[in-house]
This record gives sequence, C-alpha cells and structure tokens, in this order.
Amino acid sequence: MSNSSLSGAVVLPQENPRILAFDLTRGIAVLFMIAIHVLYHYGRTDVADSAIGVAIQVSAGTPAASVFMLIMGIFIGYSSKPSLKQDLFRAAGLFAIGYLLNFARGTVPMWLSLQFGLVTQEQLGEYTPLSEFLMVDIFQFAGLALAICALVRHFLPHPIYWLAAAAIVAFGSSLVWDIGSNSVVIDEILQLFFGNKREGVMFPLFSWLAYPLAGMAVGYWFKNTKNIDALFSRSIWIGLALMSIGGLLIMLNTQYFFAENMRGGPGLIILLIGYTFLWLWISNFLLNKVKNRKLIDVMVFWGKNITPFYIAQWLIIGWGLMLVGSQQLGMASTLTAMFIVLLLSHVGTRAWVNFRSHKGKAMEQPAASAV
Repeated sequence: MSNSSLSGAVVLPQENPRILAFDLTRGIAVLFMIAIHVLYHYGRTDVADSAIGVAIQVSAGTPAASVFMLIMGIFIGYSSKPSLKQDLFRAAGLFAIGYLLNFARGTVPMWLSLQFGLVTQEQLGEYTPLSEFLMVDIFQFAGLALAICALVRHFLPHPIYWLAAAAIVAFGSSLVWDIGSNSVVIDEILQLFFGNKREGVMFPLFSWLAYPLAGMAVGYWFKNTKNIDALFSRSIWIGLALMSIGGLLIMLNTQYFFAENMRGGPGLIILLIGYTFLWLWISNFLLNKVKNRKLIDVMVFWGKNITPFYIAQWLIIGWGLMLVGSQQLGMASTLTAMFIVLLLSHVGTRAWVNFRSHKGKAMEQPAASAV
C-alpha cells in the first residue's frame, strides 16, 4: 500500500493502517441506534407514529444495524494477521456477553419491577424475566457470525467465495426460516439461526449473515488497494448502484425481495449494503474536509469502542425503564431521553476505556521493574 495514496481518514504508522472512516461510520450509526432504542422503549405510541417517530424508524432501525454488521465483516477481511484460534475465542466471548447483557439489562430490572410492584405481569403480557434472558440480540449474532466468517476465511481464502456465500445466504435464507421442532430446547437453538422478532430473535443468523460475509470482501479490497482515496471515491457510485438494484428488486417482488424489516430478503440486503457504502463515502469526506473535528473525533471514539458503548446504552435503557416506565414519554421527553442516554453512554464508555488503560499500565509495571 502506497503511503502517498493514503487519505486523511487513515492513521499511520501501522502494517495495515487503521481506516478511521470505518470507525466514524459506526460512530454515526450509534446516533441512530440510540434514537431507535429510546423511541421503542420510552416513547408513547403516538410519538412512534408521528412524522419524527416514523423518520427515526425508517432511518435508524434495520439500516443502522446493517451498517454495524457490514463493517464487522470489513474489519475481518481487512485484518493483516488473521488467527482462527483467536477469532473463535472472541466469537465465544461475544456470544456469552449477549446472554450476560440480557440478564443485566432485562431479566434483573424486570424481576425487580415485578417484586416492587412497579409493573404487573398482566401489563408485561407474554414478556417474562426468562424471555428477556433468552432474547437473541446483536451479540449472539455477532458471536456466531464471527465464528462462521473466520472459518470461511480460513478454509476459503478468497473474496469471490465470500461474496458467493453472502449471495447464497441472502437469496436462500427465506427457504429455511421458521424451522422448528417439537422440543422447546431445540427450538430455542434453532431460533438463533432461523427465528424472527415475534419469537424474541432480533438478529437471526439467516439472513443477517450476508452482511459480514459481503463486508469481508470489502475489507479485503481496502487492504489490497494501492489507492484508498480512489476506492472511497468510487464507493458513492457503488452505493447508489446497489441501492438502485435493491430498490428495483423490491418493487418487482416485495414479499420475497423485502420480506421482513428485521429479517430482510435479498433486495433489502443489497439496498442496505449500498446504504453503508454511501456512509463510508460520507465519513471519508468528513474526515478529509472538516477542519474542526471535535465532534467527529467523539464519534470516532464511539466507533472504536462500540462494544462497551453498546453495553452501556442498553444497561442505561434497561434500568431506566424502572424510573420512567415502558412507552410513557411524550415527544419532548423522548427526545430529551435520547440525549441523556447518549451522554451517559459516552461517559460510561469513556470511564471504561480509562479504567482498562490504567489497569493495563498497572499490569505492565511489575514486569518492567523486574528487568
């Protein structure tokens, strides 16, 4: 990779320079993520049905999640020294964190709310502390997806295979959706792969796996290009082309090519991959053209530390339900809550990063002293 071709979106020096546009794109998606989560959990029905609420749902639901998924794949493909063992270990950790987070953000607050009479089981309907624990969210998906992507990269080390796998997942997932059995335990496992939102599965492996598989190929191209600026310049046209193709397919057959909002068909997947390409172009443009980068640097920080940020915002939202109740806030209060959750999540993430930094220095000190 020629250093002369590197854009302002890149940090030097590294064997594979870190492309800050990837982090900024995730950081921007954080804003949408906070907005949709607060809207769903705190905003009244009339707020969600308002023009602002609908705009948030259209722009910040599945589109924001697809950005995270594709960029996860980009980082896998961009990695300079992939280690199958390390990736599988990380995958297991992400999968476990998913259930630990469910317990901390959902099971415990709901159980306490029931115990203290803040809510009744009748008000909760079919939701229980156990159902909150068993919910399949983004960490469970990320763990499974990382393991599969690592295995695919290790045994099929060429991007053409990754794109082929992404296409198979995108176009074939609807054929295996909702597979079940007569066993409750087996069905809970199957839902990780084929379930849907009604069953408490926000991110089933099929068809969400298509995003990181395609992202791996994108990461590979970025790693091997001789001109990152040129690749970013083309990304806007790639994004517009993919969005046009996906939109056209959806118009031709909405039931198949769009399918469901949280379990998209191939047309929706192609459209949202194109949407992410547009955001990559926007992020690179901002990093190169904006002089005062204080806000941009904050969003880059969110993108670099997306895992602790995601955990922090869900803990705040989950425990906050005990204070404000579920879907009880009007428009002004909901918008205020979005800002408060964002601010507290930033503070919590910053505190965690600082703690890890000081802890790392403390662990290194004895060894340095012994030399």
